[in-house]
Amino acid sequence: MKISHYKDPTDQSSSPPPLPVNQALEIDQIRKDHINTEANIKFTGFIYMIIGVLGLLIGIDRFTSGMFMIGIPFLTLSIGLLRLNKDARIIAAILSLIWIALILTHSFDWLFTAILLIPNAAFSFALFGKKGRFVTTTDYRAIIVKTPHVKIKTSIGAWVLFTIIFALIIRLIY
Repeated sequence: MKISHYKDPTDQSSSPPPLPVNQALEIDQIRKDHINTEANIKFTGFIYMIIGVLGLLIGIDRFTSGMFMIGIPFLTLSIGLLRLNKDARIIAAILSLIWIALILTHSFDWLFTAILLIPNAAFSFALFGKKGRFVTTTDYRAIIVKTPHVKIKTSIGAWVLFTIIFALIIRLIY
């Protein structure tokens, strides 16, 4: 008789015991209730990553240390936000408020101001809000691990907003 050293995929002996049905449903509901805030925080991280990469590219292209020095912190902050790090959330929230103050104190035309102000206000709300504070806890990260089947459904409006923000960032830089 030949002994196989490979584990049988149907063998459940070493896998963790399944959660009780009511606890699994409760965890699923918590994730569903907070997944939009999670997506908003990760989207903010993605925007900061774009700003960081553009800062690095412009700094390298034009040999300006200022833009290069802007790129590195934004990239670091974006990685923290994508990982739902609490410290990155606090720094990004403060930075978002600074962006709002700068937008309001500069004389842009009303449409440009609205287009810049609305996403920053939404990011600030997501970062400062109760759900934003919970999403960056270790408890929520444990919930993410337990609920990989719960997915975000990105709306068309979110993609339009992303396109507008990306175009505005490009316009501000060039």
